[in-house]
Amino acid sequence: MIIKLTHRGKPTLVNVNQILSIYMDTDMKQSKVLAKITMNSGVVFVDESLEEIYDIIKLVMSGKEQVIDWTYQPQPIDERIEQDYMNVRNTYNRPQRPMRRPYNPHYVNDLNY
Repeated sequence: MIIKLTHRGKPTLVNVNQILSIYMDTDMKQSKVLAKITMNSGVVFVDESLEEIYDIIKLVMSGKEQVIDWTYQPQPIDERIEQDYMNVRNTYNRPQRPMRRPYNPHYVNDLNY
Protein backbone atom coordinates (compact mmCIF):
# COMPACT_ATOMS: atom_id res chain seq x y z
CA MET A 1 0.00 0.00 0.00
CA ILE A 2 1.33 3.39 -1.02
CA ILE A 3 0.85 6.64 0.92
CA LYS A 4 1.73 10.15 -0.20
CA LEU A 5 3.85 12.32 2.11
CA THR A 6 5.90 15.47 1.53
CA HIS A 7 9.69 15.68 1.43
CA ARG A 8 11.05 19.26 1.46
CA GLY A 9 7.73 20.54 0.16
CA LYS A 10 7.57 18.05 -2.71
CA PRO A 11 5.35 14.96 -2.78
CA THR A 12 6.93 11.57 -2.21
CA LEU A 13 5.34 8.12 -2.25
CA VAL A 14 6.10 5.64 0.52
CA ASN A 15 5.25 1.94 0.51
CA VAL A 16 3.72 1.15 3.92
CA ASN A 17 4.70 -2.52 3.69
CA GLN A 18 8.41 -1.59 3.43
CA ILE A 19 8.55 0.72 6.48
CA LEU A 20 10.89 -0.55 9.20
CA SER A 21 10.78 2.39 11.63
CA ILE A 22 9.53 5.96 12.00
CA TYR A 23 11.03 8.46 14.43
CA MET A 24 11.96 12.11 14.76
CA ASP A 25 15.52 13.03 13.74
CA THR A 26 17.50 16.03 12.53
CA ASP A 27 17.85 16.55 8.80
CA MET A 28 21.33 18.06 8.46
CA LYS A 29 20.59 19.51 5.01
CA GLN A 30 17.68 21.60 6.34
CA SER A 31 18.74 21.84 10.00
CA LYS A 32 15.21 20.90 11.05
CA VAL A 33 13.73 18.14 13.15
CA LEU A 34 11.67 15.99 10.79
CA ALA A 35 10.13 12.53 10.77
CA LYS A 36 12.64 9.98 9.48
CA ILE A 37 11.22 6.89 7.80
CA THR A 38 13.55 3.92 7.48
CA MET A 39 12.55 1.48 4.75
CA ASN A 40 14.07 -1.59 3.13
CA SER A 41 15.21 0.58 0.23
CA GLY A 42 16.67 3.46 2.27
CA VAL A 43 15.78 6.47 4.39
CA VAL A 44 13.58 9.49 3.71
CA PHE A 45 12.81 12.59 5.79
CA VAL A 46 9.22 13.82 5.58
CA ASP A 47 7.57 17.05 6.69
CA GLU A 48 4.59 15.39 8.42
CA SER A 49 4.58 14.74 12.16
CA LEU A 50 4.57 11.25 13.65
CA GLU A 51 0.89 11.52 14.58
CA GLU A 52 -0.08 12.48 11.02
CA ILE A 53 1.91 9.58 9.56
CA TYR A 54 0.39 7.06 11.98
CA ASP A 55 -3.12 8.37 11.23
CA ILE A 56 -2.54 8.00 7.47
CA ILE A 57 -1.13 4.48 7.92
CA LYS A 58 -4.11 3.44 10.10
CA LEU A 59 -6.51 4.89 7.52
CA VAL A 60 -4.88 3.00 4.63
CA MET A 61 -4.47 -0.25 6.57
CA SER A 62 -8.16 -0.23 7.51
CA GLY A 63 -9.04 -0.28 3.79
CA LYS A 64 -9.98 3.38 3.33
CA GLU A 65 -8.36 5.70 0.81
CA GLN A 66 -6.04 8.56 1.64
CA VAL A 67 -7.31 11.90 0.34
CA ILE A 68 -4.57 12.97 -2.06
CA ASP A 69 -4.17 16.35 -3.71
CA TRP A 70 -2.38 15.78 -7.03
CA THR A 71 -2.08 19.46 -8.03
CA TYR A 72 1.72 19.61 -7.58
CA GLN A 73 3.52 20.88 -10.69
CA PRO A 74 7.20 19.97 -10.95
CA GLN A 75 9.78 22.55 -11.94
CA PRO A 76 10.28 22.71 -15.73
CA ILE A 77 13.29 20.78 -17.00
CA ASP A 78 14.97 23.89 -18.42
CA GLU A 79 14.95 25.59 -15.02
CA ARG A 80 16.25 22.44 -13.31
CA ILE A 81 19.14 22.12 -15.77
CA GLU A 82 20.05 25.78 -15.34
CA GLN A 83 19.86 25.49 -11.54
CA ASP A 84 22.10 22.39 -11.56
CA TYR A 85 24.58 24.15 -13.86
CA MET A 86 24.73 27.18 -11.58
CA ASN A 87 25.23 24.96 -8.49
CA VAL A 88 28.12 23.07 -10.12
CA ARG A 89 29.65 26.30 -11.40
CA ASN A 90 29.58 27.89 -7.94
CA THR A 91 31.36 24.94 -6.32
CA TYR A 92 34.55 25.65 -8.30
CA ASN A 93 34.74 29.23 -7.02
CA ARG A 94 34.87 28.23 -3.36
CA PRO A 95 38.19 28.93 -1.65
CA GLN A 96 40.08 25.78 -0.83
CA ARG A 97 41.32 25.14 2.68
CA PRO A 98 45.08 24.82 3.00
CA MET A 99 46.29 21.26 3.31
CA ARG A 100 47.82 20.20 6.61
CA ARG A 101 51.30 18.82 6.66
CA PRO A 102 51.13 15.03 7.01
CA TYR A 103 52.09 13.61 10.37
CA ASN A 104 55.56 12.14 10.37
CA PRO A 105 57.04 10.86 13.67
CA HIS A 106 60.58 11.86 12.55
CA TYR A 107 59.71 15.53 13.04
CA VAL A 108 58.79 14.94 16.66
CA ASN A 109 61.99 13.05 17.45
CA ASP A 110 64.14 15.77 15.86
CA LEU A 111 62.77 18.34 18.26
CA ASN A 112 63.61 16.33 21.40
CA TYR A 113 67.04 17.43 22.71
